[in-house]
Amino acid sequence: MMQTFYPLIPGRPGVPDKKNLYRYEEWETVQIAVLPPGYRNVFRDDLGKEEVAPCPALLLQELRNASEDWEIEKSDGTREKLNREFEYHPPFRSRVVYAYEDDSGAFEATCENELYRRTLYPDEKSEPQEQEPPLLTAAKQT
Repeated sequence: MMQTFYPLIPGRPGVPDKKNLYRYEEWETVQIAVLPPGYRNVFRDDLGKEEVAPCPALLLQELRNASEDWEIEKSDGTREKLNREFEYHPPFRSRVVYAYEDDSGAFEATCENELYRRTLYPDEKSEPQEQEPPLLTAAKQT
């Protein structure tokens, strides 16, 4: 079971106006489709160095549970931590994601790894990409 953790921004549509709101999602892999050799995942470490590793499979995952944690300020100035749990029922929300093999040999979703950048197809070159795309400027006419 995979767990996704990300902050929600209060004030956006569908997001309660609460301080420090975080949502945790538990995605369960229900099917694995093995990919042919040649697919590769690209990861970038904190220093900007890219590492290429085989991409062994696609994972079909279903969202089974989620929870939200947040804090509210009470009228006396103290803060209270609150939590809300969600248990989903069929039909589940689903996604298909690329997999990588972790240190134990288990398949994990690449989107759960903060170092993941992209997946390359068998014939695609693995040239390092810049941190930010270069700015395009118009040529001066003389």
